[in-house]
Amino acid sequence: MDKVRRPPHDRVHKHLNDGAEPAEVLEHILGWHLKGAIFLKADIIGIFEAHGFSREFAEQMFSLLAEKGELQPVGQGFWKYEPEGGGADVGTS
Repeated sequence: MDKVRRPPHDRVHKHLNDGAEPAEVLEHILGWHLKGAIFLKADIIGIFEAHGFSREFAEQMFSLLAEKGELQPVGQGFWKYEPEGGGADVGTS
């Protein structure tokens, strides 16, 4: 299986800190932090907040991703981000 080459995470964060668009930050969160990982709801909201989004936005994004079925409950309060088609783009559909 071929792996997609990505720049190192710290280089991506430097770009984000230098004024990336919100859509780029959202794509980063979904692709780097959430995709394939298991987190508690509070941790997912915390990741959004740590990347500069408000708590209100983070909670709305969590709800939207859960409604779309991209965030799936896996038991004992944990959630897993599994986007349809393997992409990290939430701006379509």
